[in-house]
Amino acid sequence: MTTIIKYLNVLLFLLSVMLIGCEKNTDQPDDTFNGKANALRNGELWNAECKAVMSSSYPDELYLYIDRYNTYGERREAFVVGRIELVEGKFEIVNGLGVNPNANYYSHYSSHVADGDAIDGEYFVFEADSNYIEITEIDLNTKDFIGKFKVTFLKDTTFNVNPNLPDTLRFSEGEFQTKIQESW
Repeated sequence: MTTIIKYLNVLLFLLSVMLIGCEKNTDQPDDTFNGKANALRNGELWNAECKAVMSSSYPDELYLYIDRYNTYGERREAFVVGRIELVEGKFEIVNGLGVNPNANYYSHYSSHVADGDAIDGEYFVFEADSNYIEITEIDLNTKDFIGKFKVTFLKDTTFNVNPNLPDTLRFSEGEFQTKIQESW
């Protein structure tokens, strides 16, 4: 019996050492961190959550995901700007729906239904308009990623799943602030 108690004490000690050694590193945001984005969408205030995620495919680039969710946590809108270089400045946003998949600063927008994984409308960048993302702060030490955006999207009518969606989405005076995360 004494041997079993000694054995259990050793196991408890090892378990407590392992748990203490597994403290979370607070220097890096975890994969549940959400920043904030806002803009005027077709003239009305629009708020969303955002993430900046390092690209696993392209070194020194990241993706900005701006999403809106309903009260149940189901995604309703998805707005992405891809292949953002890790430099401050103002850059033109181009269409990201299959036209030029290797372009930097590409974007697209989609509307979602059901539990957030069904798309009921897709939009492409209206390239005749002035569309840009402006990176005002990027700090790889603190992981801060802050900027502004302006982009106009036109509804893709190829698969007109939801005819009630607006034909045009104009995002103006957009701002975002988040932390850079490692790719998933």
